[in-house]
Amino acid sequence: MASQPAPGVLRTPESAFAGLVPGAGDPSFAHVGGAVTAAFQDRLSAGDRPALAAFPADGPRVRMAYIDEGKRSSGECILLLHGEPSWSFLYRKMVAPLVARGFRVVAPDLIGFGRSDKPGRREDYTYDRMVGWLAELVFDVLGLGRKAAGQRLTLVCQDWGGLLGLRLVAARPHRFARVVTANTFLPTGAAKMPAAFRRWVEFSQTAPDLPVGGIVSGGCETPLSDEAIAAYDAPFEGCDESWGAAAAGTRGAQEPPLDAKAGVRVLPALVPTEPDSVDAVTNRACWRVLATYRRPWLCAFSDGDPITAGADLVIREAVPGCRAAGVHHCTIRGGGHFLQEDRGEELAAAVASFVEETASVSAHLVDGQARLTGPLAAEALARADAALAGHGRTSRL
Repeated sequence: MASQPAPGVLRTPESAFAGLVPGAGDPSFAHVGGAVTAAFQDRLSAGDRPALAAFPADGPRVRMAYIDEGKRSSGECILLLHGEPSWSFLYRKMVAPLVARGFRVVAPDLIGFGRSDKPGRREDYTYDRMVGWLAELVFDVLGLGRKAAGQRLTLVCQDWGGLLGLRLVAARPHRFARVVTANTFLPTGAAKMPAAFRRWVEFSQTAPDLPVGGIVSGGCETPLSDEAIAAYDAPFEGCDESWGAAAAGTRGAQEPPLDAKAGVRVLPALVPTEPDSVDAVTNRACWRVLATYRRPWLCAFSDGDPITAGADLVIREAVPGCRAAGVHHCTIRGGGHFLQEDRGEELAAAVASFVEETASVSAHLVDGQARLTGPLAAEALARADAALAGHGRTSRL
């Protein structure tokens, strides 16, 4: 029998997912506590380490869901990270084609989303905690990207999947053989956010209810079917009825009720929009690592996302790996913000081709060669600084 969640944490009953459109795969579960061990800081230079060492060891212990498809013996593993307010269901059109190409595919549900536990208070969610929970699953529980495992790891990230995943790359660049960014960025507060994002933040903070399925559909070029909308709504159904009574028993009478959508509400407001915020400072430190990352990096943005339009150009200028041999950046035509829904099969094909065409490059750049060093690193940092500064002056982000 599954253990009950910690006080103040909600869990979606499996009955909420019954009869839905088939998802990306069968779920597995692991408990994570938000703690990131000291080993998380390995491979960081002394100058980068202080800002990236801020992942806290506090926060509730929670159960995290993930799918793990394909052969564990495959030499290539692809980590698919969704954003908000979606879950791994977003990748259902991509998992089967990638597995068919011979890859192992792992797709977690971020804490607060999908089948993962949902802390019910807004203050339970911080940028650092979200990184910590994910890092513990990826690095400690699953051990992805370990050289001893003989498996090269490729990150594919969209929306908040990039805000979290790119921090993981910065902390452990040697764990990642490649990166694919799709409609995402690592914001530093240097650029004014676009009007579409500002409207989303205002709506997320003030709307009486957040119709998650409708929100995802509104971020697609092609409206979702009623069945797909129901699948995006499902993770927030029945939480209070199944687990709320146990959690409520430990809370004071004056405390507000727990909210299964607390994470959905909070994450938009956690995006760094001011350059002097703690998270913006941490992200700038991450950029100093990413600016020297020389392993293959693909930008596969859609042509119809009003939030991240133009961010791919900044990444391509700032990251040396974007100019590695075998990298052919692409624009996914006919895709909105959630391009996995609009053009999932096309994105999967682009990812698969990228992995196959850069296999020899990734194999050649062993652990000690994941980043540029010496004068080349200094030159790369200057180039990245210029790209990010120009981004702040001219980008829509």
